[in-house]
Amino acid sequence: GWLAHELGALREVDVHIRRLGDRVRALPPVDIPAGTQLVEALAMERAERSTAVRADLDSSRFGDLVGLLWAATSAPLTRPFPAASCPARTVLPVLIEKRWRRVCRAVEASDAADWSDDALHRVRKAAKKLRYASEMAIPIVGPACKGLTKAAESVQDVLGEGHDAATTQMWLRRRVLDSGSSAAAVAAGELIGREHERGRSCRAQWPKTWRKARRKKLRKCFR
Repeated sequence: GWLAHELGALREVDVHIRRLGDRVRALPPVDIPAGTQLVEALAMERAERSTAVRADLDSSRFGDLVGLLWAATSAPLTRPFPAASCPARTVLPVLIEKRWRRVCRAVEASDAADWSDDALHRVRKAAKKLRYASEMAIPIVGPACKGLTKAAESVQDVLGEGHDAATTQMWLRRRVLDSGSSAAAVAAGELIGREHERGRSCRAQWPKTWRKARRKKLRKCFR
């Protein structure tokens, strides 16, 4: 939705600031000033996006959304669900297995010979939903869900790091094209190289992380 888009864009800028702030300090001294200017540009972008989010939160549209959410929690609309009368201890493993299969399908739909950023991003989102489902079920289904939750989190973390490295590179390329500064281009090139290497490291780590996540013993909570 519109609000999720705005918040996501703000979060992405925060990620870029965190990553590049650390990397700029490690640049050769001659390139640090230009690198610092790139981070300052991000800070300005963050201020603009933060202002936009605050405006959204003050808008009548957001007020209407809060009203709808309040009404939904007070008198939720439901639809017939065959398993609604079944114990949660019985239903939750089935739901977790569905999330697990979606992760597997996302992996199978990708080209293992050339993992694209978009394909791995879809796997990451599916793993995040699996993690939330298995984590939620721990108090009811039991400790068997903990291993799967941790495995899903590991998949989410390694792919999330790779995704952040990719989006940071994209931002740097756009910024250099807009700035037209040769000094900024040199600094950005070095930063892009470091983000690229971090992305490659995550890609190399990903198959091993997935093999661990696929271990049969982690699926005890729905078998």
